[in-house]
Amino acid sequence: MLDAPLQSKFKSGFWFGLALSALISVFASTSAARAASCDDQRGKVIYEDTFTDDSGGWEADSNTKAGGSNYMINLATPHDVWQSLNATFNASEADYCMEFVVPKSVAPDNPVQVGLAFWAPDYDNYYLASVWSDGTALVVKKTNKKWSTLASKLTDPGLKITEGSTAVIRVHAADNMITLSVNGIELKKIRAQMPSGALRFGIYLETMKDNPGNVDVDVKRFRITEAH
Repeated sequence: MLDAPLQSKFKSGFWFGLALSALISVFASTSAARAASCDDQRGKVIYEDTFTDDSGGWEADSNTKAGGSNYMINLATPHDVWQSLNATFNASEADYCMEFVVPKSVAPDNPVQVGLAFWAPDYDNYYLASVWSDGTALVVKKTNKKWSTLASKLTDPGLKITEGSTAVIRVHAADNMITLSVNGIELKKIRAQMPSGALRFGIYLETMKDNPGNVDVDVKRFRITEAH
């Protein structure tokens, strides 16, 4: 048995270490939560919607509802794709950011894709940066309704994408360069030429396979600032 003074020192050291570990854990959690937002964007705000109401300019859709700081989107059976471009704002070279709640995968082999569309002349032509509910990311381009994959299965050891957590897709698109970051972690740089004309932006959903059940996605924030 430990003598009293030594036992006292042991207990004090143990509880101090435990308290310190808890404190570090709290700060780490706070830091992670802070990283998962669009708050660190710089430059003049071009567009922002926190969905406190339905005035954000999104096209009318019976499968969506905006209000209470949520943009709820329902991808109803049997549809496996949903897309919407903003109808009242345009953006070109800019810093694009979207916060959303990671949805549940339809099945282990059927994750849900949530994407940020940008540089969109129309629905048949745009760039798309997405996150799958299985924790991977990709960048694709749609040209005359045909898809080209620019990067797929992007991931990082520090990338934590879990069901119900807030995820952040951020795309810095300027000077012939697209930079994709997810939850504050840079995943890919791609050289690309920006299309001409009035360019739109939007939100995209898709299931990898058929959609046998309803998929609900909650978008919390969409923010665009001038590129820096």
